[in-house]
Amino acid sequence: MRAIISFIMISFFYNNPIVQTTIVVFLSICNLTFILVHKPPKKKINYYQLVSMEIIIIIVNLCVFILAIMDRNERGMTPEDSGWGFREALGDMIIACSVAFTLIGILFVIIKLVIGLRAAWKVRKTHNWKGKRAFLQLLMIPF
Repeated sequence: MRAIISFIMISFFYNNPIVQTTIVVFLSICNLTFILVHKPPKKKINYYQLVSMEIIIIIVNLCVFILAIMDRNERGMTPEDSGWGFREALGDMIIACSVAFTLIGILFVIIKLVIGLRAAWKVRKTHNWKGKRAFLQLLMIPF
């Protein structure tokens, strides 16, 4: 749904980045609100991952929105302008969020792997299964 709305928005508002970014920020806030209110994932780890990723997306979208406003007002366009440092800070924040998005994704994969290994090990001990194949099949239980 998010992708379809984004494609439609880009095609209709390609000349107006402020409208584009406003809609994107609004959609991000709606998504986060939905996730917080309805808690769609069944597992808590997936819920925390979804919330943290959505918060990072909102931060990036807000930075892009502010940059679009600065472009509209032609502030910080050259290093001599007063808004240049703020524009650079926003760009740095977008880069930092991109790195954080990747690292948080890796962190959650590691956490899920540890949880899966622990669950597989418990099942293996209780059922006394032996062999690598049985253990690898057990790894898929938590996912």
